[in-house]
Amino acid sequence: VEIQNNNNGNVVSFPAGSVGIKNSSPSTCWTSADDLVVGNTSQATTGMTLMSTTSGASNISFADTTGSSNMSYIRYDHNDKRMTFATEHTQHMFLDENGKLGIGTSSPVTMLNLKGDGTSIITLETSDTTQEVNNLTGAIYFRGNDATSGAGGTRAMIKANAQDSSGGHYMSFSTAPSAGTVAERVRIDMDGNVGIGTSSPAELLHVKKSTGDVGLTIESVASGTSPKLRIKSPADRISAIEFY
Repeated sequence: VEIQNNNNGNVVSFPAGSVGIKNSSPSTCWTSADDLVVGNTSQATTGMTLMSTTSGASNISFADTTGSSNMSYIRYDHNDKRMTFATEHTQHMFLDENGKLGIGTSSPVTMLNLKGDGTSIITLETSDTTQEVNNLTGAIYFRGNDATSGAGGTRAMIKANAQDSSGGHYMSFSTAPSAGTVAERVRIDMDGNVGIGTSSPAELLHVKKSTGDVGLTIESVASGTSPKLRIKSPADRISAIEFY
């Protein structure tokens, strides 16, 4: 069955139980998605519009039974100017008019806002099953778009890399100086040692500077307080500060 008009030829066709809009052979498309096919390969763009009142909502639903108890859907609320994504009739993700995405919250306050009862966790996972030393497991990059020469691109990053081939990992923190390139500043190795200025910390805290003096400042600014450096050892040992 075909419905045509004089200007565009075939408009709607119903071959083999499929519906084609501007497509005379919808059943040739992917069998899991050929019930309704819009457009054809000669069209540069195709589209479908759902319209409602300014205070209404447009919906696309996915169901396996009648009713709505286990229905999943995508909804756009014109009144709230918000896109909602729901599974099993429970709303989970929200995209507002400012492009802010909320997962577990319908009122995101940042570009990405996660909310959950002890479940606000972001996981970065590698698919590498044969990790070697220094292979990257996950990272967060902070990028800028300043037009000043040398001020754009990646300006800071946090990385987790394999320290050995048996699951040991280190975490590094990198920053960039003015108009300079990003470089590692702090590393926490797989044993919990912290290195500032060194990627091979030999103690729980290892501070190193390649040029110039290296210092440690302990400052107290509140009235009536004093800065302290406390070194505590077991009763059978002594504490010491070594200079070498």
